[in-house]
Amino acid sequence: MTGLPPIIDVNVDLRQKKRNLYKAINDIGKLFGKGAVASFYAWHKAKQLHRQEITTAANGQKSVALIGHPYIIHDRQISMDVINRLHKLEFNVVTPEMVNGNDADQAAKAIGKKLFWSYSHHMAGAALAYMQPNNPVDGIIFLTSFSCGPDALTAELVSQHAKSRGIPYMLLTVDEHTAEAGFITRLEAFTDMLRRRWALC
Repeated sequence: MTGLPPIIDVNVDLRQKKRNLYKAINDIGKLFGKGAVASFYAWHKAKQLHRQEITTAANGQKSVALIGHPYIIHDRQISMDVINRLHKLEFNVVTPEMVNGNDADQAAKAIGKKLFWSYSHHMAGAALAYMQPNNPVDGIIFLTSFSCGPDALTAELVSQHAKSRGIPYMLLTVDEHTAEAGFITRLEAFTDMLRRRWALC
């Protein structure tokens, strides 16, 4: 296909030394024609915005933890633009990547056994971290694709822990046959329920 922008193909391996992260930041900056200083400034600015997003969730605003793989929840077409839809419904959205690895690992100990799939383990740990009393969310939405086998296990684990803590939970599955109208109806019904629940507290 012609006329498309180049793919950002940079290996970011956070399991290795921190200098690998710095190299990845610099390499990504080069793809945009930016030098090292501009690249690191952009990274630092992104971290600040990240912290602001997390802080917003703790400022009394209704918030939903949207659990799923980044390539699903941040793809506006695949996810039916779920993040923006939740924002329009006046809900703050927090996602697994907003929880650092150590916090997710600590929270995931409640599962009893580390999941074989590394990001599935992080998703479960992040969801459990959002269920903690010091980091409450009003509800949890697990967004998955129909064909993702590991998500079936992860979603069930998250569902069980949400139920045991009395936290509203909804599983949304998307594929090429997902109807937008039905998706929106379920999303609106879930957020309406959260508002009614919040009004009683």
